[in-house]
Amino acid sequence: MKKTVLLASLFFISQIYAAGSVGTSGFQFLKTQVAARPAAMAGAFSAVSSDVSALFYNPAGIADFENQSASFTYTNDLVDFNSGFIGYVKPQVGPGTAGLSVVYKNYGTLQGRDVTGQSTGDFSANSLALAGSYAKTLFSNFSAGGTAKFIYSGIKDYNATAVAFDWGVMYEIPSQMLVLAAGMSNVGAMLSAFVDEMHPLPMQMRAGFSKRLAHLPLLIGFNAYKYNDEDWNWSLGGEFTLSPQLFLRLGYDSFGKYLAVDSEQDTFAGASAGFGIFVGMVAGRLCVYNIRRAGQHKQIHTLCCFLEKGVDNVVFFLIFKSVMGEVIKMKRTALFLICLLLPLSAGAQFKSDVNNGFLQQLFQDTQPKSVIGILGLDPARFHMQQSYSMSYTTFGNQGFTQGLYLNTLSYEFSMPLTLSVQLGMAHQPFNNGNQNPILQNGPFVAGAALHYQPTDRTSIHFEFRQRPYNTLTPYYFGY
Repeated sequence: MKKTVLLASLFFISQIYAAGSVGTSGFQFLKTQVAARPAAMAGAFSAVSSDVSALFYNPAGIADFENQSASFTYTNDLVDFNSGFIGYVKPQVGPGTAGLSVVYKNYGTLQGRDVTGQSTGDFSANSLALAGSYAKTLFSNFSAGGTAKFIYSGIKDYNATAVAFDWGVMYEIPSQMLVLAAGMSNVGAMLSAFVDEMHPLPMQMRAGFSKRLAHLPLLIGFNAYKYNDEDWNWSLGGEFTLSPQLFLRLGYDSFGKYLAVDSEQDTFAGASAGFGIFVGMVAGRLCVYNIRRAGQHKQIHTLCCFLEKGVDNVVFFLIFKSVMGEVIKMKRTALFLICLLLPLSAGAQFKSDVNNGFLQQLFQDTQPKSVIGILGLDPARFHMQQSYSMSYTTFGNQGFTQGLYLNTLSYEFSMPLTLSVQLGMAHQPFNNGNQNPILQNGPFVAGAALHYQPTDRTSIHFEFRQRPYNTLTPYYFGY
């Protein structure tokens, strides 16, 4: 009997996944990345546990929660669509852990047109999925979970509804710091259609793993997945722990190849990056920002706030969302200002004051007084070297000066890993003739290096160097 049920299930799944073409299923918003952390890791998150967003990616991931937690996410999507995710997890509900989540997408106000192109007035469109999840550790290192959800989409005076189920399993191998996972999402059917035609749901089948490296503070995640209206794709992501309060994430989704349109901006289609900052040890506030590239389209920005034990932190999330929303609008200007002002928040001292304990007290204070303290970085691992050089050349009735300032910042994130960044500023302080426009370089990134030495006899070094055109030469051309 068990073999008959298994064969029937495999046949049913194969028929579903054999039919359809890309984008032909309904409720496409269910394919959207819903939280900043997994989005920064390109969705390679099915084998990552103890995160509220596991409610969406693999419900088995909430089985080992110890405290009730909540997560709020806001995404500024393509063409100014807005979407979000709200999740809540409560442990010790019976023998397992329960969770509630909401996924929504607002398409804003759209302008209606008839077949002749005449305006028919404005209308709105939105989608929503309400879900309840439950997970339990069935036996040692093995957990399973399931989700039931109600799905709604509306456009103008029309709407469609559906019900669906998700399931997932996780198996952890502690000795290898490895987690294996598998599952399915959106297994269900429509209850009502926009007009008459019923469309299949975007059913997904997935399998993946996550691995935490032994000699490097890096978590690697990998997913292989398939929707019933798409081919197989894969995603790879990594989360680097820079400090207990600061995280850097990168990822790539192979689905990005479908977003390419033969444009110069296709280079990073499918790539994603983001960072997380833990800013409240007691309240459990973890703020996450992510940016993704979708072909030649604009970047997709995601903001997320993870809260543990503190419901009052919703106010904090609203403030965080407002501030980061303004940063997104400022784009490059904001990033430049952040990079410029960040060093000003660091502590400094004279060489004669090395042993007065001022910096130790500053950075070990439970209420950090600097950005370095907030980010949890150890000042003893931070090094800075600065240099300034100037050249003067005269010929004919002209005289030219070229000054170059370099600042090398290094930080040892772990015993075998060191990151260095060199920033520069080129200028012409004194000239008795006209300013040479070629030499007016301004600020630039002079280089960066990543050094990894896992053993005494093994060393891996990546380095990038550049100089502005004609730096430290008085001529108009690169002779």
